[in-house]
Amino acid sequence: MTKIEHRSRWAAIGAAVAVTLGAGGGFGLANAVQDSGERSTYVPISPCRLIDTRASNQVGPRSSALGPNETYTIEARGQQGQCTAADLPDDANALVLNVTALGATSQTFLTFWPAGDQPEAASLNPSPGAPPIPNAVTTQLDDDGNFRVFNERGSVNVVIDVSGYYADHNHDDRYPLKTDVYTKSEVYTRAESDARYYDRATVNGLIAIGALESGTISVPAQEFRHRVSGAGWQMQGGAIYVPSGEPNAVLEAPVLLPEGTNLGQLRASILDDVSGKDLHVELVRYADDGTRTILALAASVATGGFAFDEWISKSLIDEQVDNDAYTYVIEASPRLTTNSAVTTWPDFSMQLLKVEIQYAD
Repeated sequence: MTKIEHRSRWAAIGAAVAVTLGAGGGFGLANAVQDSGERSTYVPISPCRLIDTRASNQVGPRSSALGPNETYTIEARGQQGQCTAADLPDDANALVLNVTALGATSQTFLTFWPAGDQPEAASLNPSPGAPPIPNAVTTQLDDDGNFRVFNERGSVNVVIDVSGYYADHNHDDRYPLKTDVYTKSEVYTRAESDARYYDRATVNGLIAIGALESGTISVPAQEFRHRVSGAGWQMQGGAIYVPSGEPNAVLEAPVLLPEGTNLGQLRASILDDVSGKDLHVELVRYADDGTRTILALAASVATGGFAFDEWISKSLIDEQVDNDAYTYVIEASPRLTTNSAVTTWPDFSMQLLKVEIQYAD
């Protein structure tokens, strides 16, 4: 039998606050005193790749860069790219994306929008020779479940990951009606209700963590290179590893983080089928004088069987991004389990698929 709860202490937190998307695309907070009715509610998902236009890494229907003054329409409902129908349901009306621009041949800008007149706003500003430029983009979908991306000049490849969607939801259904009548056995007592919820300190911690999940930078294996000049590395099924016989291996990828944001957690998708060695993935900050500071570590342990597992840094990253003062790099290296010394890469038995960094505006 389902019981109805007294809304005491922190019980109302989840119901009273919900992220909403207005008709014009703006964001706000829906709370218990606002008018009821249909409003869009955010639904987070495990990030999936919708589009990669690079010919060597194609995901989705396109395998060529966007050209000058080109508008490209992208289908965004149902099974698309590496996203399943559950990731992109039929009732989705907007998507939260992580977009990376690569290989721009000219200074340009990219604009994302659902349909109609193109807005006079830039979502990304790629330039030639720049490192991969990621950005969090939220775009509504048209009636057919599509959105559009415009490239102004030159050619540029785009990689688009989906981290969540918005769908209409009637907020009236969160509460019982005044006319509803319940027996005593159908209603939780105050003590029973309080026992089912976190105390204040735990709630505050969860709110802080939740706030840090407002955006994700995804760095795929294709962006990593061997630190030693001339040393070899190998791609296999979208993952990277260092073949046997190469020197002690550190794979690295520079990452441009959104300026002024607060960093959350480091996540790495790793295959580790080797005992005695772990794969350490570190987010490292370099100062102009060469000072190296490790901000976060996600390390694997041998799990047995060739399956990728996600490893997460054990603590939140206490860092506000300052790209003027520092350079940020992701470094991956095999370490001895006994003393964490960098060692030789155990060939394809240890592979790195992707790394993600959470941040909050």
